[in-house]
Amino acid sequence: MKKLLLASTALLFALSSFAQCSDLFFSEYVEGTYNNKALELYNPTNAAIDLSNYRIVRWDNGNTASDADTRYVQPLTGSIAAHATWTCFLDRRNPAATAADTIMFADMLAIGNTITAVNAGNFYSPDYNATTAGARVLSFNGDDAFSIQKNINSVWTNIDIFAAIGDYPLNGTGNHTPNGAWTDTSPYDAGIGAYLTKDKTLVRKSSVKTGVSVNPTQFNALAEWDSLPVNTYSGLGSHTCDCATSGISTASSSKEVRLFPNPTAGAKEVVVYASEPVSEVSVYNMLGQYSYKALVSSLNNVRIPVAGLSKGMYIVRLQHTDGSTSLKKFSVN
Repeated sequence: MKKLLLASTALLFALSSFAQCSDLFFSEYVEGTYNNKALELYNPTNAAIDLSNYRIVRWDNGNTASDADTRYVQPLTGSIAAHATWTCFLDRRNPAATAADTIMFADMLAIGNTITAVNAGNFYSPDYNATTAGARVLSFNGDDAFSIQKNINSVWTNIDIFAAIGDYPLNGTGNHTPNGAWTDTSPYDAGIGAYLTKDKTLVRKSSVKTGVSVNPTQFNALAEWDSLPVNTYSGLGSHTCDCATSGISTASSSKEVRLFPNPTAGAKEVVVYASEPVSEVSVYNMLGQYSYKALVSSLNNVRIPVAGLSKGMYIVRLQHTDGSTSLKKFSVN
């Protein structure tokens, strides 16, 4: 009996280890002021993942049938490189667009333009009143749940769940209007304590290596997420995960990137120092347009020519040799 128990325990451990770092999960959640909203997906594996077999569902206001309404289901296209991210932004870029209201803040829009320009994300849900697929997915509030679904043998299956499907959290006065959110105090959906899913950014802890596939009865956000202040979105476009330090990957969990000089103060080049070697460097202006791009040979120090750049803010995107990315801003003056 003892040998059988040990064998069963070893099998369960092996299955658990195999499940980790094996499929997509949410890595960042931004529920900011007005329409500053984004969701980020992370690929913890050592190979690129084709997104055509995945979709995102917004389970609004305690709904348990949102996956049957195409407006709340966002099909995905493109691919995510190994240990890289795909960022989904609410499409509030043009105040003159159909059904538009408050546009996204300029600095978050610049980040969105930069990320999507390198095919690492997309803008979704431009018109809430449309009947098309995904029209309402990114127009979320703090009382909505989400899931990443994968088509497994022709069945759409939840492979990661954010919050709790079917749970409709209250606000601090015990009502649904104005909308409530999940909080830091048990029972988490009763409006007691500080909001965590409303006017907050949540970043998945680096120790998380797999999604939540079983719908929780209660959503304790702080068990797997770090809470950051409202309108914190500078970290979108990359994610630190312990999966990148296992297997064949050599990513550092304490990756550091520094730029000098910054501001440029008339210098002809900016030197980038990175703790993780770099294979590609790109520079964009704040409209997301390419200003410079170069392939490099696994260097920790990269020199970027800036003499021909106009004055203003720019974003450097580094592709590291472990498949992850880093984004840094610098100023030309």
